[in-house]
Amino acid sequence: IVEALLKWCRRGVDGFRCDAGYMVPVAAWQYIIAEVREQFPDTIFFLEGLGGKISVTQDLLNTAGFNWAYSELFQNYDRGQITSYLPESIDISEGEGITIHYAETHDNPRLASRSLIWAKMRTALCALCSQQGGFGFANGVEWFATEKINVHESPGLNWHGEPNQVEHIQRLNTILKVHPAFHDRCRIQLVEHNPGNTLLLHRHHRPTSRQLLVAANLDDTTANHIVWPAAHASLSGDVWIDLITGRETAPSKEGDSYRLDLAAGEVLCLTDAPDDLKQVLEKQSRNFDIPDRVLRQRLHAKALDVFRCYHDFGDVGKWDAAKASGLLQLDPVAFCRQQNPSSEESRVIVWEWPRDKKREVM
Repeated sequence: IVEALLKWCRRGVDGFRCDAGYMVPVAAWQYIIAEVREQFPDTIFFLEGLGGKISVTQDLLNTAGFNWAYSELFQNYDRGQITSYLPESIDISEGEGITIHYAETHDNPRLASRSLIWAKMRTALCALCSQQGGFGFANGVEWFATEKINVHESPGLNWHGEPNQVEHIQRLNTILKVHPAFHDRCRIQLVEHNPGNTLLLHRHHRPTSRQLLVAANLDDTTANHIVWPAAHASLSGDVWIDLITGRETAPSKEGDSYRLDLAAGEVLCLTDAPDDLKQVLEKQSRNFDIPDRVLRQRLHAKALDVFRCYHDFGDVGKWDAAKASGLLQLDPVAFCRQQNPSSEESRVIVWEWPRDKKREVM
């Protein structure tokens, strides 16, 4: 198995979806993942653990080296099922490893085979309920493909079909990348509200205090409404902005409660900050930009790697990550020189692409 995976890594594969991974012993995965990462340290291992025990998924994320695991949100449909499952998914994401919400998989019929409204609603729901932006979809979701996926054959994907939800998914992905409420250190709370097949989610990014309300009508055939106590979740002002469509929405006030009316299958991602929409619109056309938070995280990790070359682990408590990362970004050689406790030498060899492609150094 290791040799097979390494062959694909050498061909440029970034990672592997491990089907029914819970059926392989933890010790075997520990060996396989360690062997692959020894040569390709950034390889992603993605656990498909549907049908296995939650405790096994947690163990594989905790001790075997898996990065992510499948979420089961794609097969939880009504409010009762979702509110029963989602807290468990959030707990695993915060404690063991991120669970990825897929809009659909090969295990169930295509969303669009039921209705286009249903497909669009479920896609938005899985994206906006995600933990740290962990959202995915199978090929064809963006084109409203209706033919069920057969993993051993090549079913139609409705490529370039009209209508489609390509721009809709692009907007969702931009929101996940840009808004802090979809980053780490975010509190996700299901808000209690009136009976009905609707969902209300409050997302609050603790470091910045930025917040969003996600409101969804889970019925694709009938309009609905949500009424909830303002004390449980609220945004400032009388007019809120939907980041998906850019439209302004004015919730009505009923005493100490808010009311939102939703069309069949409508999903809203509401903010009270106009700058949120401005930022989303600015970033939407730049599909392959790496999010700022990821760049910062990579800089921190690289700065820590260099720090470890010069210092003992015991000194890491004195290390200022933000300051170190800033200097590393500004002047890598100066950063390395500053880390050297024994001399003013940087111990760095400057290597430039593509001039030094064939250069060999000590």
